[in-house]
Amino acid sequence: MMPEWQFVHSFQSESFVSQLATLNQAEESFDLVVWSPYFPSDLVGYIEKLQAYWQHEIQSDLRLHLIPDLVENQRMRTKWDDRLTNLVNSEEVCFYRNAVMKDDHSDLCHAKIWMTPTHIAIGSWNFTSSGSNIDLKKKDTQVNIEAGFIMKHHEPELKNVLMKPIENINPSNFMIDNELEEHQLDVPELLPVDISVSFDWKTLEYQITLNWNDSDVSLEGMKLSLPDVSKPIMFELKEVNQPIELTKKLESEPEALLVQHNFELSYVSENKVSCIYRGFILEKNTQMRRVEQFDSLDEIFSNLISGKPLEDNPNAVLRSEFSQNDQDWLQEQDAVSKQEIINRPTISYFRLFQAMENLEQQIINSQSESVIEQYAFVLPGCLAEMKAKIYEEIKENATVFNWYMRQEFNLLVQCASTNVKTKDLQKRIQDLRLKSDDPVVRKSENKNKIGEKGYRKMIKDKCHYVSI
Repeated sequence: MMPEWQFVHSFQSESFVSQLATLNQAEESFDLVVWSPYFPSDLVGYIEKLQAYWQHEIQSDLRLHLIPDLVENQRMRTKWDDRLTNLVNSEEVCFYRNAVMKDDHSDLCHAKIWMTPTHIAIGSWNFTSSGSNIDLKKKDTQVNIEAGFIMKHHEPELKNVLMKPIENINPSNFMIDNELEEHQLDVPELLPVDISVSFDWKTLEYQITLNWNDSDVSLEGMKLSLPDVSKPIMFELKEVNQPIELTKKLESEPEALLVQHNFELSYVSENKVSCIYRGFILEKNTQMRRVEQFDSLDEIFSNLISGKPLEDNPNAVLRSEFSQNDQDWLQEQDAVSKQEIINRPTISYFRLFQAMENLEQQIINSQSESVIEQYAFVLPGCLAEMKAKIYEEIKENATVFNWYMRQEFNLLVQCASTNVKTKDLQKRIQDLRLKSDDPVVRKSENKNKIGEKGYRKMIKDKCHYVSI
């Protein structure tokens, strides 16, 4: 039984066109619908190649239905060819206007669509030889790196998407040379260095490798900007083919990297032009990326007291970093935050101790180190999230209650670290402790609010607190 969908890309042994063709039954004639903004300079030559390919793969005569992204609602991005007249008259090729109203965001969409009577392919395949990977198995031919999905569809008839034929197709529907030059793809120059940037969500480390390959290119002021790193990293390239490798460890959990997955490399070229290159960051151990949170410390304690598991918790929400560009959401959250300050619930000592005890038991009863690691760093309400929220409370209010909350939290961290054997994981968990030498905690006016040193020492001894 064939799957409902499959992922197709240029590094497979079979081309996209081959995979799409062989998913369909052989028939005397076959309809293929394609939505594409770009077309080859030799449109008829590519159509004939595609028809021959289809005949070879499934022994069917191919009828093409093309829905181009028309420039100014008039012209296709290729030149007219007199041979098109015969193809159109014989109905081997038909052209249509898009039956769907153009969306305001469509200029940001890179997807193209290829549709047969039984399958629909959505991906980056333009209606060109290199874009469709039709020559994948031929040597010395250009093949683009493309990818997408092929899925079964249940549209009863293709005519439902072919509602607006372009009547009397003629040269006026195509571009001339100067228009093609104006609308051609602007492909930027290749970066004069090789660079790769990866981030490990487990160790919170960036790994950067940079190699200068061309001694004829001189670069000045090369700077690398990374999400959650406050200052750009500067490079001095002195010798060709001498790679630079460095590691940058984050001191705290990433925030910007949750939504910004690219780096920026800026430099001044030989002709003194400032250039900026952007590339994707390869993210490793993404299962350690924390994407959910609770709105408040009180919500964390309420869920722990109720006995609900932290994983798949219905009260958890996406972390606020995911909504930074949503102005309506930000205004709503700002209003809610102000109201929360006014109506902030008081967490009682009983709720504090019971919540911490319940989480401690969940950690002790965990069946593996990987589960404890999730409790420490990943789940909504995990130790990493709890630390950040408790720190905010301590920073604002140096009270006896907050002193106890810090002690209880550090006791939880101690419990989690002693229940794992892997040294690296132990250290990562221990680093979550709220330290006594934090400037916020050690302010003289704050210490006076939380009791005498001897009294605090007695409580620490009685409760086995482990503050450092």
